[in-house]
Amino acid sequence: MKKVLCVFLNVFVCCGFIFGQNLETKIKEAVDGLALRLNFAMDVSIGAIIRDGVDTPDFFSRYIAGKVRKFAVNHSLFTVVGPTRGMPTVGMPTRGMLTVDTPTVDMPSGMPSHQNTVRQGIISGTYVVLDNVVEITLELTSNNVVNNSQSFSITIAELNRMGITIDPPNNQSVPIPANFVRINDGTFTMGSPANEVGREDDETQRQVTVSSFYMSKYEVTQKEYQEVMGTNPSYFKGDNLPVETVTWFDAIEYCNKRSQKEGLTPVYTITGRTPAAGYPITSAVVTANWNNNGYRLPTEAEWEYACRAGTTTPFNTGNNITTNQANYDGRRPYNNNTKGELRDMTTPVGSFAANAWGLHDIHGNVWEWCWDWYGDYTSGAQTNPRGAVSGTDRVVRGGWWGYPAECTRSASRYYIDPNHEDFYIGFRVVRP
Repeated sequence: MKKVLCVFLNVFVCCGFIFGQNLETKIKEAVDGLALRLNFAMDVSIGAIIRDGVDTPDFFSRYIAGKVRKFAVNHSLFTVVGPTRGMPTVGMPTRGMLTVDTPTVDMPSGMPSHQNTVRQGIISGTYVVLDNVVEITLELTSNNVVNNSQSFSITIAELNRMGITIDPPNNQSVPIPANFVRINDGTFTMGSPANEVGREDDETQRQVTVSSFYMSKYEVTQKEYQEVMGTNPSYFKGDNLPVETVTWFDAIEYCNKRSQKEGLTPVYTITGRTPAAGYPITSAVVTANWNNNGYRLPTEAEWEYACRAGTTTPFNTGNNITTNQANYDGRRPYNNNTKGELRDMTTPVGSFAANAWGLHDIHGNVWEWCWDWYGDYTSGAQTNPRGAVSGTDRVVRGGWWGYPAECTRSASRYYIDPNHEDFYIGFRVVRP
């Protein structure tokens, strides 16, 4: 149902905060244009009423009013009177509307006499998400006449690059937790070229199209795993170290339990669990409902697409990788490059720079479980492939701290029995 949020902030301030400094000029121009036509001073206090569209959550209400207040003060747009309050985090609809009911304002002294009068008006606007572009149009209405209109747009990709995550339309309006990044849909060449050093026969190239999803910036940590599962099986201990020594079935159950904990619909159905209780889980029948909104393991295609982050080189760092960029056995460098160190253990998540899409430790540290059964790639172009129909081993990706650099390549594949657990196997999770 339609909700009305009454908060003392200005919609333009909200817009300025949401869209970041790259659009400050456009925001300021829109505000200036409307303010001049309305003839009120830029420092007046405006009580804003933000209304969302019918049966859709409000795009602007996802952001905390306190942060908006700080932006307003720092950028001298408007004085925000309070008290301000935190606003709920919600998903983004395909479209919505907002209105700002401006109070009666006495113009400051020194202005021309014909402008030194009492004015009142309504600033209204609409926003639409169309083809991954957010378009905003703002209108000033005074005395039931539209006096001015300003519009601007920004792509969702630009928002993501600024670290702002936007839920896609029809995503059940579920908030995305911290430390996740949006991986936008796209088509890429999966696999490696025939001349890539270290290439294996199972890396045949093919064109793959992947739908958008959210992926955790980091491998699941021991702290996160303990909070959900009530246990920590890791060999190397540390809250911020990646959890390891987990079977594929353990990772699947983690996804379901975390989904349930956060009020989401689990993706997986698990039957025939062995053992019936406790860990590690060594056997189970697992099926997936890909339409559900809970956590899950990435498919192999999603993993490689996210790892590459638009690159076509052996690593997302280029034609080489060093132990200053990832945790692997530096005594065995790639293609006879300079040797590095062997740390002989996992490193805290986020110890190395992220790839272009904000993902850390996607090369090295621990192997990461994927959903897929291991098997030969299907020939020809594919859309959202999910691996072989059946098999004996599940795919792991990314290499680990004790393996050579060539095993951390973006295209490198490996397979492990899903009931196996060891101190070099972990995982990260995704959300729709």
